[in-house]
Amino acid sequence: EFRATGAFSRFNEFTTENDRAYTIESRARFDLTRRSNIEALASRDVAQDSRSSINAPASASNRADITTDRFAAAYNHRFNRLSLQLRGSVSEATYGASESSLGPISNSDRDVRIKEEAARASWEFKPDLFAFVEAGLNQREYKLAAVSDGIRRDSTGDRYRVGVSFGNTGTRLRGEISTGYGVQRPDDSRLRDISGILLDANLAYRYSSLTSFL
Repeated sequence: EFRATGAFSRFNEFTTENDRAYTIESRARFDLTRRSNIEALASRDVAQDSRSSINAPASASNRADITTDRFAAAYNHRFNRLSLQLRGSVSEATYGASESSLGPISNSDRDVRIKEEAARASWEFKPDLFAFVEAGLNQREYKLAAVSDGIRRDSTGDRYRVGVSFGNTGTRLRGEISTGYGVQRPDDSRLRDISGILLDANLAYRYSSLTSFL
């Protein structure tokens, strides 16, 4: 599967706020057997920095371009009612330079590479109702230390979730909802760990053949 989308806008006066965004994405699935398959995804996303971002340079006269390249893969295997999934991804976000009245502003200290690995086990009660548990790890590597304080934001983290999935074949309800716990541990001892409760939901309810709620 191949998908490409674009979003472009133009202002009469404030041309620095123009949008020149696009996404290119390719997906593939290879069936190894009737019970196992491999999925892969590769994408590139280009967008402009948000003025409301806490990390955006306040003195910048333009919004920097953000290029995000991502590759992900997953292995799925089914044992009757039990399904196992192993997946991983690598994404790299690169921030272009900004301009100011004093000259160019480098945003290289915001460039980051994120690696993620996860394992999920699901139990099927019926075709449109699953329970699952999931554990995941991540590693965040920044290109440079932050210009503002000289501290690198490299960190490692883990996530644990339990939830219910309604699959993608139900006539009324599809999607999943989960809760769990996550922690992110900065490599620099001057920064404290960040932890908390996680709540994720992605649900679609089909009220009728013409109306649905997402």
